[in-house]
Amino acid sequence: MEEIRDQKTEKEKKKMIFDIRINPPTTVAPNPAGWEGYDKNVPHMKNAAPFLNQPFSKFVEMLTEAGVTRGMLITGPYQKIEDHPKHIKSLMDQYPGKFVGGVTIWPQPNLMKSVQEVERAVKEFGMRTILLRPFASMAFANDRRFYPIYAKCAELGAVVSIVVGINFTGYANLEYANPMPVDSVAAEFPDLKIILTHSGWPWAAQAVAVAWKNPNVYIDISGIGPRFIAMDGAGYEPIFKFGNSILQDKILWGTDWPLTDQKRSIAEVMQLPLKEEVRQKWLYKNAMTLFGLKD
Repeated sequence: MEEIRDQKTEKEKKKMIFDIRINPPTTVAPNPAGWEGYDKNVPHMKNAAPFLNQPFSKFVEMLTEAGVTRGMLITGPYQKIEDHPKHIKSLMDQYPGKFVGGVTIWPQPNLMKSVQEVERAVKEFGMRTILLRPFASMAFANDRRFYPIYAKCAELGAVVSIVVGINFTGYANLEYANPMPVDSVAAEFPDLKIILTHSGWPWAAQAVAVAWKNPNVYIDISGIGPRFIAMDGAGYEPIFKFGNSILQDKILWGTDWPLTDQKRSIAEVMQLPLKEEVRQKWLYKNAMTLFGLKD
């Protein structure tokens, strides 16, 4: 009986899926300016408002139907939310143990205010991740304005997710989204766990190099169709080649919903020619390890 129970447990574990990047919908009016540029370059984002403006319970039902068992809820430019940490905490409390939370912090002219925002988000509301968008500040990730934030996150044990790779924000130059500057950040803060978003594309090779060199750096594949990862000429070849071998413990699956759909994205991951044990790491195990969570 014990052996049968163990086998069932392993079978159930294979069904576990963790979405590392979810922009949750709210009944608050969405912010169309938040996806300006995306509506022209990502076709379905032109009509994103109905997706973002729905009850959270309905969205969770959709996640369950898609097979997502856990995930990270984040705040970004899509919604008009006044108190981001409080809002995410309220959603997490509706489904205890299902979600971890992350909020965006911007570097303020008075950097201590940014540090205080980090401390409040982590200590008061239990946020596990601080998201940074250096490109939106016309800065590289190793700009010294971000260092007090990195230091506070390292002190509190919070993960930092740094937006790198392509974005369609009209006012921000793509050069600021190159993942290479994260190398010096990871080296100077070896205890700080860092996520590079969106595979770093079109700098996928650079993202792989930074993650390979630094034990504290991970790569998420959110916001893209996983089918492109193994597609010749798409530019994601380093993610597939090294993510299926030396970096198999560093790749995190996610959707950045509503940029990509969970059901379709999971189906595409299932079609990738990955080792089965690697597939489970990408979809679930690596995220659980990153956050120190247990099944």
